Amino acid sequence: MSIKLTYYLGKNKIDLKRFCQKMNIESYDDLFTYCTDRNIKCDMTQEDYEEFFPKEKKKKNEEKIIKKPKAKSKTRGRGRKSKDKSTGNSDSKNNS
Repeated sequence: MSIKLTYYLGKNKIDLKRFCQKMNIESYDDLFTYCTDRNIKCDMTQEDYEEFFPKEKKKKNEEKIIKKPKAKSKTRGRGRKSKDKSTGNSDSKNNS
């Protein structure tokens, strides 16, 4: 007995987009083979799949943009406090 894909997604509380990202599904054919291998009835058509994942057209401006790596934060961790030679109870007892 097989279950529907929409029921399976609803039961797991996940949408199709996140499901495909998690399972590394990149096309409708991959989704269909995944469902048939696991005895799930794929009740989604290819048009429905393409509505979730529209094919993006590359723009010339996006190709030219080069991403710079993020700068490291300039916060410093807390270090140890250095001990002063003049502080301490043993020195004050010897001086008196």
